[in-house]
Amino acid sequence: MTGLGGVREVRLGRYDPAAKKYEEKAFKEQLELTSLVGNVTAKDGAPFLHAHGTLGGRDWSVVGGHVMSAVVFPLLESVLTPTDNDAVRELDESLGLYTIRKAP
Repeated sequence: MTGLGGVREVRLGRYDPAAKKYEEKAFKEQLELTSLVGNVTAKDGAPFLHAHGTLGGRDWSVVGGHVMSAVVFPLLESVLTPTDNDAVRELDESLGLYTIRKAP
């Protein structure tokens, strides 16, 4: 999956491996979504979107990270490319993350 566009607010995350959790930061301003990359896999039998984004601000600064949530404005253009890979996510307790495993 790839995409670009604009958002008026976004919550980004950064994974802390020592704490085994995401640190999150909210941005409530108009930002240019210059790059959105990710994938869609299965988690607990349902589709699961994993996306990272890079966003530019009015002052030309750039932020990026794991996209936890976003409010799109004015638009998002996204392309989802299908594959034959039936990937599922399972909890890797050593990492504290759901990692991709090949479907049985």
